[in-house]
Amino acid sequence: MTLAAEFKRASPSKGDIAVGIDIQDQAKKYVVGGAGVISVLTEAKHFKGSLNDMKRVRMVIDNHFAGKERICLVLRKDFIVDEYQIIEALLSGADTILLIVAVLEPTQLK
Repeated sequence: MTLAAEFKRASPSKGDIAVGIDIQDQAKKYVVGGAGVISVLTEAKHFKGSLNDMKRVRMVIDNHFAGKERICLVLRKDFIVDEYQIIEALLSGADTILLIVAVLEPTQLK
């Protein structure tokens, strides 16, 4: 079984959740606690996230597993609607993305 942990600064339904929290400290707690995946919301308008948040989580994971097999992945959680965002996720440290098929047109799924 794999534990998935999430980092979310805010949400449209709950408002501000953890706007001022240090994402690197939180990521360290998740990694030490055994998380196999850390989900990072990168959508700025409604969730107050950023690609920088994801980059900082990647840095914590890489430092923690330096010289060892890395057993924790970074998931970019956003409204992915363009191929560019997938490339952007990869270049910003994501191992995987959440793709919400319901927000895409059938032609985009190709």
